[in-house]
Amino acid sequence: MQTINITVAGQSFQIRSDADPDYLTGLAREVSDRFKKLKQQGPRNEQDIKIMAMVAITLLDELQSTRSSYDSLKEKTRDFAVGLIARIDELLSREEP
Repeated sequence: MQTINITVAGQSFQIRSDADPDYLTGLAREVSDRFKKLKQQGPRNEQDIKIMAMVAITLLDELQSTRSSYDSLKEKTRDFAVGLIARIDELLSREEP
């Protein structure tokens, strides 16, 4: 496990992780970018903690949406495979004497 320095919304952090430092830096950059965009859209006196909470909620919403899409695709794939296997079995049974 290594210690990695990242910066999120102007705040520096040290985190310990086995993940690739470039990957973690990229995540921190994405959060910072989203923070900046929301900060520019909101009132000038908006507290940073509120903005960061909105970033977190947005990211979690995207995660939930992605999970839902994944689950749906997984189910459709399973149904397709079951149907395909049934069709193959049907064709093979016709060929038997």
